[in-house]
Amino acid sequence: TLGRRSRFLRQYFKCVRPGATRIGASTLNSSLDPVAFLGSDGSQTVVINAQSPGTAVVRGLSPGRYSVTYTTDDDATVKVHDAELDSTGQLTVAIPTPGVLTICGEQ
Repeated sequence: TLGRRSRFLRQYFKCVRPGATRIGASTLNSSLDPVAFLGSDGSQTVVINAQSPGTAVVRGLSPGRYSVTYTTDDDATVKVHDAELDSTGQLTVAIPTPGVLTICGEQ
């Protein structure tokens, strides 16, 4: 049986693979708790634990393709969209209720 926290933890582990290194991530919004990782293949992953619904602007991502998903109490692994980032390295993401949101870079 899948435990209650397992679906939220999956948001972290589905893109953060063995060999990944944690890199800096910060926010001025106290309801968001971000962590970021650099994969051994050069991909970047940002996972945001959101204590409330809302929108976040993520900056500093490398150009490339990213998938965005979230898990809440009501929904698991909802695909929000795919994004192709240019050199601005900025992506706006949103989560409708408290949960965990993942921005997963593809290499």
